[in-house]
Amino acid sequence: MLLSVSEALGSLRGDRPSPQRLTGPIGVEIGTDAVKLCQLRTHDATRFDVVASASAVFSGPRTALLDDRKRLRTLLRQAVRRRGFVGRRAVAAMPPDRVKFMPITFRGEQASVADAVLKALAGRVDGDLADHVIDYLPVRSGADQDESLVLAAVARRDHVTALLDALDGAGLRVAALDIGPAAIRRLVSVFHVEDGVDETILVLNTGSVRSYLSVISGRRLLFDQAVDFGEQLLLDDLAKALDLDVDSARALVIEHGLEAGADDGSDDDPTHPDVAGTLREIVKHRFVELVDEINRILVFTAAETRGQPISRVCVFGGVARWAGAGELLRELVDMPASAGARRLDDFFIDAGGTHGGECYWVPDMAVAIGLALRGVIGND
Repeated sequence: MLLSVSEALGSLRGDRPSPQRLTGPIGVEIGTDAVKLCQLRTHDATRFDVVASASAVFSGPRTALLDDRKRLRTLLRQAVRRRGFVGRRAVAAMPPDRVKFMPITFRGEQASVADAVLKALAGRVDGDLADHVIDYLPVRSGADQDESLVLAAVARRDHVTALLDALDGAGLRVAALDIGPAAIRRLVSVFHVEDGVDETILVLNTGSVRSYLSVISGRRLLFDQAVDFGEQLLLDDLAKALDLDVDSARALVIEHGLEAGADDGSDDDPTHPDVAGTLREIVKHRFVELVDEINRILVFTAAETRGQPISRVCVFGGVARWAGAGELLRELVDMPASAGARRLDDFFIDAGGTHGGECYWVPDMAVAIGLALRGVIGND
């Protein structure tokens, strides 16, 4: 089954943005260690109230959870009932380890994008194409260029059916299935398009041992790739170097961050250790390896944007809670911090007070929020 973005990821069953306050669907992400849900309501022209959010942690690998339909259904049901979600309409993301992304290039005069995608995928997908659900995101149009480029997303039909059954069993009415890169693109488009100028933004969405690098230009997703980088890998390095258990290492980095000199106490006590600087040096090699991969991506991006440079770096996921992590990455990529950069909590208001009125947790819920924006904003 081949569905275009306008069909499969189009407006939610008739939802349209309106001047009135609109409550969107429940965004559902099955993360590497937790099921995350979020629901939004429009606050005004540029801001959103967080109606409800929940994060249900699970143990073991995500694949084991996905294969245990009963366990997944129970976990989803518990998460939905835990908070004050409105209705049961949902947009869910296919877990990234159950989706294959393939860039497909074809001549701009191709009559049907769908036919071009199917033709290109023939022989590149294991098994019969009829046993898969296929979607695609346009990257470059062939209207004024010789070639068009799309990013195809391919998932096994039985994996899609199993996820839909689990969501349905949890009492959720699935309005659409989405993919993580599209959700990230949607989230970034909310707060990083200034004065009508489309920026090119590098997004690092960090997981436990794998993270995802995406390049977004305006509302176009140019690139998405998994990389071996994650919060657990960094914590293991810290625990080993400092002879601590992982939980103690996590507490230490959450308290001090990675900003060199940020807590050296030089004004009051020259002998006070620079804990943040020490933590930074321990994990820096992981960031350096990541930048090697980023530099290869920058070459591709420059070609796609006709030389337009990346203007911002956004860090989401668990590592986003580490003060100084984004700054370290920007420094290694040799990119200055954006002047007047806006914070996520300028746009997402904890209306229910479930997080003490603050939205510091937003980076860790990036995909779920991007899913929850489906049908609430009008730029899809």
